[in-house]
Amino acid sequence: MKTISLAEAENGNGKRTILVAGATGRVGRYVCEQVLLRYPGSQVRATFRNETKASQVLSKLTKDYPSRIELVQCDLNKRSDVRTITQGVSQAVWCASGFAPPRGGIFSRLLYLVKIKMQQKLRRALDIRGPAMMAEMLKDQPPPLIAKGEGTVTVERKEQGDGVEETLPRLVLLSSAAVTRPGWSDEQKEKYPEAAGIAIVRLNPLNILGSKLKGEEKLKATGVPYTILRSCGINSTHPDGTFQLQTGDTAVGRINPKDLAISLATTLGIPQAAGKTVEIFTTERPTSFFPFANRGTKQMLTTKFSEIVRDDQR
Repeated sequence: MKTISLAEAENGNGKRTILVAGATGRVGRYVCEQVLLRYPGSQVRATFRNETKASQVLSKLTKDYPSRIELVQCDLNKRSDVRTITQGVSQAVWCASGFAPPRGGIFSRLLYLVKIKMQQKLRRALDIRGPAMMAEMLKDQPPPLIAKGEGTVTVERKEQGDGVEETLPRLVLLSSAAVTRPGWSDEQKEKYPEAAGIAIVRLNPLNILGSKLKGEEKLKATGVPYTILRSCGINSTHPDGTFQLQTGDTAVGRINPKDLAISLATTLGIPQAAGKTVEIFTTERPTSFFPFANRGTKQMLTTKFSEIVRDDQR
């Protein structure tokens, strides 16, 4: 497995680069694969913390795409590291989380819990400050590309004359459904009992939902074009399905890691997704006797995003 140093990442290689933060996670590993498949003119820069895990999870991709994927070990909560890894990066998908417990014994886990609580108190938790910090670093980097079809890529287009402007999201953030629900009023809880009663809302360990909500708010405040996908329950055994997008943080459903990765990677190429926050889950695909009844993933998501109002217009 080939990895590059932070210095090599800063120097760049002249190729259009899409960064995947949290590339060894259960979603991030599939995001890397989907970006490589859907944007053949691009390069993937995959970040990781643990080199052993990276070699286990990403070794096949580095063999299949030796010239198109580079692995960089870094600390996403360290400003200098983030500044370095974003050099030459046009877009990014954030799949990382500071709530992933470390490997090791009880002592390591206790230290992890203390660290999380201290970071939250100081507003230095990765889920709070990480996405916004990366978005700020992307401001001075090359403009994103605009995808035509599922693989053809051309330069971003802006038509100022007739008032039409297309801007791709520079950072696509994987967040969580239910981030606002701990703060719901009794009236809201009564109106949406199923959404209010799920385990993550009732337990909210380490205030994970509150941290993710603050992270969303800080990202929006940067002014960088973004898309926030709030995933409903991620379940590896959930069957592949049809994407459903919803707003209002009332969605209840499931989605498997591969489908979620497909949606994250595809969203990079959808101008209609910029500036929007949605919940996402999948439902069973309808059967049809017509071979072309099910439209492609990008067309489906573009249509659904087009029906959703931008966050700043609500």
